[in-house]
Amino acid sequence: MRNLITGVNGFAASHLIDLLLKNGEEVFGVSRDIEKNQKTKDLGKKIKTFSCDIRNIAQLEKVVAEINPERIYHLASISNPSEAAKAFKTAFETNALGTLNLFEAVKSNKISPRIISIGSSQEYGFVRQEEMPISEKVAITPVSPYGISKAYAGVLGQLFFFRDGLEIIHVRPFNHTGPGQAEKYVCSEFAKKIAEVELKKDPKVEVGNLNIERDFMDVRDTVRAYYSLMTKGEPGKAYNVCSGKPVLIKEVLSVLKKLAKQEIFVIENSELFREGEQPKYYGNRDLISRQTGWEPKISLKQTLSDLLEYWREKNQGKKAYNG
Repeated sequence: MRNLITGVNGFAASHLIDLLLKNGEEVFGVSRDIEKNQKTKDLGKKIKTFSCDIRNIAQLEKVVAEINPERIYHLASISNPSEAAKAFKTAFETNALGTLNLFEAVKSNKISPRIISIGSSQEYGFVRQEEMPISEKVAITPVSPYGISKAYAGVLGQLFFFRDGLEIIHVRPFNHTGPGQAEKYVCSEFAKKIAEVELKKDPKVEVGNLNIERDFMDVRDTVRAYYSLMTKGEPGKAYNVCSGKPVLIKEVLSVLKKLAKQEIFVIENSELFREGEQPKYYGNRDLISRQTGWEPKISLKQTLSDLLEYWREKNQGKKAYNG
């Protein structure tokens, strides 16, 4: 099976590569800065990569023609909500118009791969607490630049499915974390700080609001969900990928503190709180579980342990790009 991963340099993509290679499948990848990815370099001939900016449709059409993929995992994205808010035009061009370019490239090459298009739980926007856990039936009303760009991609998937018959499955993942995640996300930020504390022996860790609840899942479970939808999902549908359980940010930090090699002292800083954050936000995974049999397997403790070990190795200068 010939798989194309867009955004192959990304966090989830690195774990998806592992899964696909383990299953004996061919993997091709595209990324704007392909030379920056040490993992794909180390894999050598096991994966073939191309430099390609998905905002450039001519470039994308050429690469798609050369690869002729049977399956496409569309992960290329400005994936950090804060970055998307600061540079909305760039985020929209990448997340929304880049998705349009991919669908057009598939159509113009007259091929019929199955496509997993990665959206976001932020497509749901502000959701009333009585609507929790959030199912796919909840209205799409995004309120952030990132959520808007991903919702637009989802609508495009519907258009190309109904109008052109492309086999597109839209996915709305909730928070996922694990080894290899950048420090700009809360779990990874905490793990990195604790790993630094262990080296510098400064026991203080400054944090923001710990009393909000989010739906956290291991990235390795997440990419298994993508694979299950690729093989068993129904084109034209959207699926949540989530644990279905709300977890206090305080609990995330508590688990990491217990895993630390020395005592950690937490200092809450109100200046790090974000305005307008919903106190609880978590998803319903009944649809994907019922249709594919997928369910998360990795415990939060194991995820955070692997994430902390990743940052310990990285801070010591060891090669550590994923778990």
